Amino acid sequence: MAALFGTALSSIALAGLSLRDGTTDMAFHIIGAAIYLVVVIVTAVYHVPRNNALATVDPEDTRAASAWNTYFSGWHAWNHLRTVAGLAASAVLTISLT
Repeated sequence: MAALFGTALSSIALAGLSLRDGTTDMAFHIIGAAIYLVVVIVTAVYHVPRNNALATVDPEDTRAASAWNTYFSGWHAWNHLRTVAGLAASAVLTISLT
């Protein structure tokens, strides 16, 4: 959690400092922070509640396989979004260094 939220706070701080100081990389910092916030929002709004719901499923229950299939089908697409957003934020913030 420290890595997820620490990166979000660092990105927001970087964007805020860029706005305050009017740096030439301000647009990259703001865009990178905004994209990274997508990662945090998808994690908090989609993944955490579904993980918590899956954790309550008894693996010995006859409905466990169905619960897993339902969980995984939606998780797969949203996890790809989260991964691409994290990579995009990293790319934008890295570009701001050049």
